[in-house]
Amino acid sequence: MSKGFYNTIKANGQLLIKLDKRAVSLEDKVLDQFFLKQRTDYTPFEMWCELKEKGFRGPCSSVRRAMTNLTEAKSLEKLDGSDERPNIMRPGEYDTPNHAWRLVK
Repeated sequence: MSKGFYNTIKANGQLLIKLDKRAVSLEDKVLDQFFLKQRTDYTPFEMWCELKEKGFRGPCSSVRRAMTNLTEAKSLEKLDGSDERPNIMRPGEYDTPNHAWRLVK
């Protein structure tokens, strides 16, 4: 489905397998528990906040990676004003503007 974990820390063996499974699991949660069930758009920061309420302990950057991987897999699309998509941005962490994503129609 996607790239999973980006091995920038040069992990190997069982650690790499564990980290990759965790990354793919996060992508599954983002897609299945939110976009497919709720059918709305989310910024990575909004998604991170929702996941934290459900016990997620990772950083927002992991959620961004998951949403980017899902975009590359053609499951999500970034609402950035290109290709006839609306440009939807909302405040994120530190009030920095964040683009929203939605399920590919």
